[in-house]
Amino acid sequence: MKGEWEEPEHERVSKFVFIGKNLNRDEIIKGFRGCIVPKLRFGLGDLVYAKTRDGWLPGHVNTLWEKKGYEVQPYRIKLLKGTEVYGPQDDDRYVRDPKEFQDQVQAS
Repeated sequence: MKGEWEEPEHERVSKFVFIGKNLNRDEIIKGFRGCIVPKLRFGLGDLVYAKTRDGWLPGHVNTLWEKKGYEVQPYRIKLLKGTEVYGPQDDDRYVRDPKEFQDQVQAS
């Protein structure tokens, strides 16, 4: 029976326990909430524009949250021309929605 759980998976709970005097509960909670990663804007297969050395190029998201060395990249994108690039942060400086990108191009 080694490795078997007594509780069904949906009933399992993980808890953090802090032992000490005069701990600031609000600061601890704030610190943990600061570590929560927001939901990514794009999903697997989504068409996006990625910033590259050659400018903004279209491609599809093919991997989410890939570990690269000690860093974790939110997106790996396969460009339509065949090469792959990373979206190192989930913001418009690196990865853009095609509709918003087209709106910005038309406005300029």
